[in-house]
Amino acid sequence: MNVRRNFLRRLCAAFRYPVHGDGAYALLAGGVVFTVGDYLSACASIWGILIQIATTGYLAAFAKDIVRTSALGEEMPPGWLDFSGAWADLLAPAIEFLAVMAIAFGPLIYLSFKPPGPTIDGKIFWFAGGLWGCLTFPILFLAVAMMDSIRAIVNPIPLARAVWLTFPDYCQASLFGGLLIGSGTALHGLANTMNRVPVLPRLLGWFVCLYFLMVLMRGFGLLYRHHHDRLQWV
Repeated sequence: MNVRRNFLRRLCAAFRYPVHGDGAYALLAGGVVFTVGDYLSACASIWGILIQIATTGYLAAFAKDIVRTSALGEEMPPGWLDFSGAWADLLAPAIEFLAVMAIAFGPLIYLSFKPPGPTIDGKIFWFAGGLWGCLTFPILFLAVAMMDSIRAIVNPIPLARAVWLTFPDYCQASLFGGLLIGSGTALHGLANTMNRVPVLPRLLGWFVCLYFLMVLMRGFGLLYRHHHDRLQWV
């Protein structure tokens, strides 16, 4: 019981993680840079698409770095990554992230395009899709981050074994992730209603996104750190 409480305390402490060290400056700088990128990508051209791909890839690489450094015992947030190559720093992380999202939240994405309606059966589909996403996203992204390869999520057997080895802490991490994603989405939507100042909604939206991203990835890294003797992926 003390071990479980210790992990839960670590998860709760993750809310302070983004403002440790230079984390607050990274939040401010990232919010401004990604807001500018949003406006640049709004143009209907190939450059807009490339900017969106670069943003997705860079955020995915940053998220992986948070998971890895947290899993290895680092207490401070990493700085923004240096750019060394388009494939390693942008394209590969973007592909890995999209693959994880497709597996974890594919059912919800499908339902968003073909809503089943307000019936009881429709609500069950939405609930099942959300539950599947919350249960699979942590282990999928944790595996990609620690193995640094999309091949880490090809075979479901090692992933299922990892869930079993980290149970019941994995359930806490899944619930933690679901609450963060839901809260972040709600706050992001609230920020978008503040449209009296043209730039403010997107800027606040990015601050919220980056903060919750850092907290979420910190939680995933702590899950591995708490059970590294059992998992031994690195």
